[in-house]
Amino acid sequence: MKELSLIQTIAELLEVSEHQVHLRQQDDSVTARISYVSVSSGDSPRNLVVKQNRGDYLSEDNKREIWFYSWVCSQQSSLPVPKCYACRYDDKTLESLLVVADHSHTHGTTQWPLPPVMTDCRKAVAAMADVHSRFWDHTELEDTFGPVPGRDYFAQREGHFLDILVSFSREIGDLLSNEYREVFRKAITTYYPMISERLSTRTGITLCHGDLHAWNFLFPQDDVDPVYIIDWQNWQIGLGVDDLAYMVGLHWEQERKERYERELLDLYCNRLIENGVPGYMYDQCLSDYNLALIGQCLVPLWQWEHKVPEPFWWPHVGRACRTAVDVFSSNPQFLSKPSDQK
Repeated sequence: MKELSLIQTIAELLEVSEHQVHLRQQDDSVTARISYVSVSSGDSPRNLVVKQNRGDYLSEDNKREIWFYSWVCSQQSSLPVPKCYACRYDDKTLESLLVVADHSHTHGTTQWPLPPVMTDCRKAVAAMADVHSRFWDHTELEDTFGPVPGRDYFAQREGHFLDILVSFSREIGDLLSNEYREVFRKAITTYYPMISERLSTRTGITLCHGDLHAWNFLFPQDDVDPVYIIDWQNWQIGLGVDDLAYMVGLHWEQERKERYERELLDLYCNRLIENGVPGYMYDQCLSDYNLALIGQCLVPLWQWEHKVPEPFWWPHVGRACRTAVDVFSSNPQFLSKPSDQK
């Protein structure tokens, strides 16, 4: 979308004249164009972020983000997400457009690929738990966001990822050791039967972000403003700790995990309790977290399959495999499928 067309579109969506819309900056990422605009209205102009996703890359994910923000707007929800002013998805071009509040003057992100300082990590985990608490075992969860996947779905995914592993191994050759190839295989054949069994209970489930790395948090520059969570293309119903395992277990190096991982898991579990989540004991939280850690092996395979650039998925290969090895060695129950344990 050209600059003039963007200004016209924003003016139409916000019901203002074109001369009230001013484009300040544009940045292009792997998946989207991000534009920063100001809209003059009264004494205080509104600073907005416009996210435009092109239609030829992960269009279904972009559609999910627009649907999520449409739901947030309709509910006037107090979730820790930037205020949405307009959003739309074009089923013909598969392009999406999202207009949200710009918090860049009061918030910032961690410099990629560095993890946040622990002060910000604690704020991030608290915000994560607040989102999960909002939907925890809620009656509206499946009615609004769709049913929990069943056994047939997970069986299909297991077969799919085993096929992906074969193609992945063939393409990168000896960059993947036989040991890590076996870890991937074991993770796939362990995770899917166990997550299928776990989610079939319909307890301790919530709405997960699905891509909650540190750079999808906007951290305040002071101690007053809230943390905001952005980029909601990959939301799903599942175990809340999957978001924590993704942020920490997949993206952190071993030494940092050893220092802080348990503290953050404790904080997450306690925050759920403070928010009124009933019956989710720490032992269950830890068990779910370990299962989620095993599931992180799927991430680099998915990223490779969807042609995400190598600098993003390659570091995940070693971290995911080492984490899975640690979980398997300290939790022998994960070496057997649920059906084997009966």
